[in-house]
Amino acid sequence: YRYPLDERGRPVISEELLLLIRHFGVPLFADESDEEIWGDALSSMPTVARLLEELKRSPVM
Repeated sequence: YRYPLDERGRPVISEELLLLIRHFGVPLFADESDEEIWGDALSSMPTVARLLEELKRSPVM
């Protein structure tokens, strides 16, 4: 999943993604270039789609 970038090359975070990050506290920005940092954590990371499903089922606030 690629995030849209602003003029400075930083990810633009939608309200939806912000809620996901606050709710789950997961590093949603991990991608292939982060593999050295995250290692095995990458393969076990929940997908954004699954997080959205979870979010629908549980109240965020």
